[in-house]
Amino acid sequence: MLEKETEQIISTLAERTIGRRESITLKDALAAEMPKAVKVYMRTEVIRWLKTDMDSAPRFGKVNRNAPGINQLTVAFLRSLADAYQFTRNEFLTLLDDAVHFVENYLCRPQWTLENFLFDNKDSVSADNLFFRLGYTVEYSYFGRLIQKLVRQWGWKKVQAEDFRALISKIDNQVVRQHSPRELGMLTKPIFDFLLLSDAPLTRAIPLDPILLFFEDKKMSELKDHIERVCGIRERSELTIKEVIGLIQDFHSEPGETDQKPEEKPVMEKPVAEPEPEEDVAEPPVKPPEEPREQTAEPAQVSEEAIQLAISSDETEETLVGSEEAGLPDLNDLISKRQRSRFIRKLFKKDKDYFDEVIEELNRTPTWKEASQYLTRVYEVNNLDPFSEDVIRFTDIIQSRFANTET
Repeated sequence: MLEKETEQIISTLAERTIGRRESITLKDALAAEMPKAVKVYMRTEVIRWLKTDMDSAPRFGKVNRNAPGINQLTVAFLRSLADAYQFTRNEFLTLLDDAVHFVENYLCRPQWTLENFLFDNKDSVSADNLFFRLGYTVEYSYFGRLIQKLVRQWGWKKVQAEDFRALISKIDNQVVRQHSPRELGMLTKPIFDFLLLSDAPLTRAIPLDPILLFFEDKKMSELKDHIERVCGIRERSELTIKEVIGLIQDFHSEPGETDQKPEEKPVMEKPVAEPEPEEDVAEPPVKPPEEPREQTAEPAQVSEEAIQLAISSDETEETLVGSEEAGLPDLNDLISKRQRSRFIRKLFKKDKDYFDEVIEELNRTPTWKEASQYLTRVYEVNNLDPFSEDVIRFTDIIQSRFANTET
């Protein structure tokens, strides 16, 4: 699909990272100028390698993995080791090639890529394994957050491929419903940023194919056909974000509807030698909230809470194979943003990932008795005073999760 562009991206990133050297550490590679999505993939893959080696080591096999705090300590340990991982030249270039192809596929076809990557031709995977693999992705972050929330809410320990396919389809359907034509166009911006290796302006073009794949993946076949048909008539093989927005607006316009701006009326624009001034694409003064959203891939009004509520209340939810009654409240909903920031700083030594791992483990804990035993171990490992103000506040929030159950 994008063989030439992909090879150019790999070549550029290789030059920015390993260059002509015969080896490089992960830390040095991540310090180079690369798309965040590529960095996240590479780091997560190295952690997976290290975990596989550790799990197969005889003495590590004797460690009780069910002991409180072990999972969090293991993740923190592997994360620290990963930065020092040293690649040979061939090993690094192979990983870079895998990362670029994965990110490219995910950006253009998120639903298809997630299903194939997470399940790898299996009928089901454990929830823990699914959550770990979601860590390879960074763009379209609403997917990962909503999937984790809903899987926990429905109490799934194992996720069936059929259920997952239905779930991500529901998520994307809600995303489409909640977005205006302009915002739908802006959802393609991560594709432009990646292919151009920059914060893409609205007036730089990329090949048409990945844009068509994006809307096909979202099951918007009529819109995809409309874009393809107009581009065929105008003999265009490339589009800018501004043109994508114009095409979507044209597709959704009703007979007799007038455009708000003269320059937005044409379905397509003729190629120009120089980029148009930014003010040409700015929203008119009567709509100031639209302006900042032109620079973001996920518009500010995207409401994950609304999507979660819509999916949870959908009558078809009960037909999903393997769904169970909603369990205990999600601690992520009980802890405010301000409290979260304070706990990470005061109790978890500014380690956000460690905090998230502890919360995940507590969310999987069915009783307060087990949760309190786990917390005791966490406090011991981190040398925390269980009677300090912040520890007491944190403990009270955890205990409130079990307020209506056994104590």
